[in-house]
This record gives sequence, structure tokens and C-alpha cells, in this order.
Amino acid sequence: MYNLLTYLKEFESNAAMHNLMDDPMMQMARWAIVGRLTASLFHEINNPLQAVRGAASLGLEELDDPDALRLYLELTLRETERVVNLIERARQVYRPERQQREPVDVVHVLHEALLLTRKEMERKGVQVELLLAENLPPITAVASEILLAILCPLLQFSDALAAVPDSILQLYAQWVGDVIVIELKSTDTQLPEAGFFLILCPRIVAAYGGTVSQMQREAEAVIEIRLPAA
Repeated sequence: MYNLLTYLKEFESNAAMHNLMDDPMMQMARWAIVGRLTASLFHEINNPLQAVRGAASLGLEELDDPDALRLYLELTLRETERVVNLIERARQVYRPERQQREPVDVVHVLHEALLLTRKEMERKGVQVELLLAENLPPITAVASEILLAILCPLLQFSDALAAVPDSILQLYAQWVGDVIVIELKSTDTQLPEAGFFLILCPRIVAAYGGTVSQMQREAEAVIEIRLPAA
């Protein structure tokens, strides 16, 4: 039953997250990630805009051919939709609109993180393998904060793998009891002696009652994120 005690617990939890993201160090870490993604997003956006410009130029030359004009307009709509989706993904990082906790699909967040970092991974020559269990339950969280918590180790790991030709990073998620376990792991690099430098990830995950661990598991360097399922 929803009562005063439940309300107070939710209020304290939301206040803790609000204070967490108001921390100057956390704000700096957020903008560091935004800066890392900006160059990749510029490349991602440039390609469809070039296609739109080309289609518009060709369309002007085919005003008397309805079929050709329709083809160019459909191309323009498709590419502009692609730009809108890219910008919406970026806004989830630097200026999220939804700040309330809600059921969050972890698989969807992982895919969004990979879409945001796709160009970055290609530039570094890092191949990402997804190993995701089916029917994972949701977690209760602010989706944009979980996205930041994933992007933080993802970018750190990719930096370590950039020096290794044809490196592979495995992104793994499964449901263990009442916990969602997410692992980033690779045999192509060693865990740094002091671990990867993670700021956002451990503090965000802790605010949701989860944990972040780093370990060298034989030949595998591993970052493990545990989050309670809804």
C-alpha cells in the first residue's frame, strides 16, 4: 500500500539523485562525455545532410517528373528523420527532458549507448559483440542517467582497446536473481593497476542501489555493473 513512509523514501531517493547530478564534479564528467561524443555525432549528422542536399538539388531538376520528384522527397524525409533521431539521442546525454524514475529497458539503453558511440568505435577499430539475455526485466530509474552510467565505462574501455588492432569488446547482460548484471569485458587489454577512471558510473549506479566492480578475471579485463530489477 502506498503510504507516507513510501512517499518519504521516494522523495529521499529522488533528492539524492538530484543532488548527485548537481555536483560540479558530476557536471564536469557529464560534459566530458558530451565532448567525446560531439565529433562522432557531427560525422553521423553530416552524411544524411549531404544526402538531403543532393536530393533537393536533383529534385529541382526533375520538377516535371512526378515519379522522380517523389523519390527524391522520400529520400529527403528518410534522411531528415535519421538526423532527428541522432539529435534526440544526443539530447538524452546533454539535456534530458524526462527526469522522473520509470521502468527502463536495459537492452534499449545499451543499444542507444552503442549507437551514440558507433563512429567512435569504428575510428578506434574496436568491434563490439553483444551478448544479451532475452526477456530481461526493466529497472526503475531515470533513463538518461543509466545511459550516462553505461557510456562512461564504454568510452574508457574503448580508449584502452584503441591501441590494439582488431580488438573486441563484449557487452553482456543477464538477469541473476533480482539483479540485472551488465558486463563490459575484453581479453585484448589488461585492467589498469588502479582500474579504469570511472566517475559517473559508480555514483549513479550506487544512487539506484547497485554496485560497480572492476576485476581481472584470468585473461579478461571486466567492468561489472549490478542494478536491482524493478
